Amino acid sequence: MRPLKLTICAFGPYAGEVTVDMDRLGDRGLYLISGDTGAGKTTIFDAVVFALYGEASGANREADMFRSKYADPETPTFVEMEFLYSQKIYTVRRNPEYMRPSRKGGGFTSQKADALLTFPDGRVVSGAKNVTKETEKLLGIDRSQFMQIAMIAQDEFLKLLLATTKERGEIFRELFHTGPYQRLQERLKADASAAREEYEELCRSILQYVGGIKGTAEEEEQEKLDRIKSAGNITVLEDAREFLDCRIREDSALWEKYKKAEKELDKTLADIHRALEKALAEKKIRDGIEEKERQLEKEKPLLEEKQAAYETQKSMAGLREELSLSVTRLQESIQQYLILKKIEKEAGQAAARLKNLEQQREDRKRSLERLPRQLEKARAELAGLGDIPMKKAELEHELRRLQEEEGRLRELQKKCTELEGLYGQLGELQKKYMEEAGKARATGMEYDKLEQEYLDGQAGVLAAHLRENEPCPVCGSLSHPSPAAHEGSIPSQEQLEKAKKKRDTAQKKAYDLSASAGELKGRAETLRRTVTELAASWQLGEEPGEVRAGAGALLDRQSASKGEISKQEQLLAARLKRRSELEKEIPELEARIEREQKETGEIEKLAAGLEAEQKAKEEERARMLLTLDYESEKAAREKLEEQKQKKAELDRLFEKSKSEYENQNIRINELKAQISALKGQQTEGEVQDADQLRDRESEISQEKERLQETAREVYTRLGTNTGVAEAIAGREKLLLEAQKRAGWMKALSDTANGGVSGKERIMLETYIQMVYFERILSRANTRLMVMTGGQYELKRRKEAGNLKSQSGLELDVVDHYNGTLRSVKTLSGGESFKASLSLALGLSDEIQSQAGGIQLDTMFVDEGFGSLDEESLEMALNVLSHLTEGNCLVGIISHVSELKERIDRQIVVSKEKARGSSVKIVV
Repeated sequence: MRPLKLTICAFGPYAGEVTVDMDRLGDRGLYLISGDTGAGKTTIFDAVVFALYGEASGANREADMFRSKYADPETPTFVEMEFLYSQKIYTVRRNPEYMRPSRKGGGFTSQKADALLTFPDGRVVSGAKNVTKETEKLLGIDRSQFMQIAMIAQDEFLKLLLATTKERGEIFRELFHTGPYQRLQERLKADASAAREEYEELCRSILQYVGGIKGTAEEEEQEKLDRIKSAGNITVLEDAREFLDCRIREDSALWEKYKKAEKELDKTLADIHRALEKALAEKKIRDGIEEKERQLEKEKPLLEEKQAAYETQKSMAGLREELSLSVTRLQESIQQYLILKKIEKEAGQAAARLKNLEQQREDRKRSLERLPRQLEKARAELAGLGDIPMKKAELEHELRRLQEEEGRLRELQKKCTELEGLYGQLGELQKKYMEEAGKARATGMEYDKLEQEYLDGQAGVLAAHLRENEPCPVCGSLSHPSPAAHEGSIPSQEQLEKAKKKRDTAQKKAYDLSASAGELKGRAETLRRTVTELAASWQLGEEPGEVRAGAGALLDRQSASKGEISKQEQLLAARLKRRSELEKEIPELEARIEREQKETGEIEKLAAGLEAEQKAKEEERARMLLTLDYESEKAAREKLEEQKQKKAELDRLFEKSKSEYENQNIRINELKAQISALKGQQTEGEVQDADQLRDRESEISQEKERLQETAREVYTRLGTNTGVAEAIAGREKLLLEAQKRAGWMKALSDTANGGVSGKERIMLETYIQMVYFERILSRANTRLMVMTGGQYELKRRKEAGNLKSQSGLELDVVDHYNGTLRSVKTLSGGESFKASLSLALGLSDEIQSQAGGIQLDTMFVDEGFGSLDEESLEMALNVLSHLTEGNCLVGIISHVSELKERIDRQIVVSKEKARGSSVKIVV
């Protein structure tokens, strides 16, 4: 990847839009980025990193800090970079999030971060995250790897040079993605801790179960159990198991003994229960017979009383029959009153309908006076609207004529515009033709001149070899009075052919332009004739502009005419609508008059019928009034209700006396049957005393309770100890497995985490990183040996200073001048720069190798050269020069004046207090 053009706007110290044409720096070699401190030298690299990945190049700068403090509020902040990758050109544009003036109202609003990546085939990817993802996919490396490959900053790599194993491991973890090994170490440590915790938890669980063992109250047994429980460690497991086995055997035997004794007591209680139930049942029967006989003696007098009342009510049957006949006659009379009410209602309804018909007859009479006048008025209005269709047809015809003429005029305008365009193109072609014709003449004259010089030169060459009395190779003459002379250089055959080809090309180009101009002129003339013929219809002139203006004026007049026609059409449409309404209204009026006349005759007939019906109902009402016994229906109903109540009371008393007599007779018969049944249930023979049986039952029950209490204690202890024994047996196997697992997990964790006793503390991740470190040092030493004249070589420390600290990535330096091995921290400032630069280059090479051979065609080196003497500076530049082999461009960010003298190609950054920084390229 090589940047070609970088555009920065309102970014960092750059207030306005600044374009850095980096393609002018070439595709290989060294160039210098120089300028004052704080002018924005490193910002150029920041812009490259931000354009590709949307982040700053340094950890102390965030993307949202890039908005320039010098920029006007309206100036947008963005970076646009055009870069070359795999011989194809890509363009990326990106802006950070920043505050800009609001387009609506006052104040400021947030401009969201965004990005665009344009591919060589025109495909565009948008969105900040999407562009970053595509960039990583295209280049094959992420930002962290790009920073290590493309940017060498002295302070960063000096940290790497002087770092401890832990610090260097953290750096390598990010660069070489060794995090999974670290996570594996932590997982193994966590698993080992979990295995140990599982083992200890099982121990605690077993001891907890041991604490739950139950024994008897015997002193010797309790002392033994207390010793087992108070031990507090897993070594008492065997003693606990032996105690449990003994206790469980004894309690099992006791439990069987108690169950057998309880069964014997249950049998005795069952016999007592049966005898007691028999004694209680016999006593209950005797008591029942006595109670029923007392009740029978009380009920006999009541039966005689109920029978006398019943006989009295039976003697009143004639009175009840007479009341029934009276009620029936009254109910029939009430029906006559209902019929009378219906006749009166129907007579009233007939009168109301007759009144309604009279009102309808008056309404029809007024309507038949008004409708004929309305009909005559509508017929007269319709006669005045007879010419509308003809006028409408005329207007439509005129409108179609105007529309057709408008189409022709617009077509004429279009052709005029087209003709003016053709004349413009023809002028351009004629101008180009004149230019190319002049070039053709010039190249022709040049060719003729060269040809003549060539021929003259050939004659001069022949003349130089003529000898008197020797034949001329051209004419054969032996005398040569005036041989051709040649002055100056003679054109070669190749020059002559090149001049001829140039002449022919110019003549062909002039000929092609002439042919194109001729063809265009023919098209223009044909179109002009068409325009003239069309314009003649309206006498608009002959020039395209004049014709187009005239056509426009005609179109304006036609537009006005169409507006007037539209108004007339609206008026005609209203009159046509009214005519349609009248044509519909007149038949409706005629039909309505006919309908009103017919309905009036029908009303007359209905009125006559209703008058006759009303008279008949009045006569029938008068006849019925003469046959009724009571003044009104109300009086008849009151008499009916009185008779009903008397009859109901007599019926109620009769039914009550009958029911009471029958129920009392049933009650006495039931008592007699119950006494007989109870006497049949009595048994023969002697029955035991119930109180003695109850005393014996109480004694046996108390004995059983005492036995059950003792048995429950044994059963509870047996159940608890059996559960404890089973739980301990189940966990004992798990304990052995957990102990074994905890042992080998600890050994594995100690190995991976560098915790093996008596060994160097090298963790698994560090071991992996040591491989990368050795490769980096191998690559770095090829450059350090050159920069130090073979004096220094970096070497990983093989042995740790002690067995307590983490080791494996410590760094020493070999001094080949005196054969010593010492810490890199003893190097001077200049020596440290050389070592850190070499280490940085080696790291860059290794990362590119790990990234699948990704090759970046550009690199930046930031500062550090001020600490070098002249000889060291020369060596460092030689090393960097080697990096430029194979189309690699290396930019050095520095303000060291010696570099300005040694490096010709430069990007000079100037700092201006009020207007921000500017950039100038010096090549």
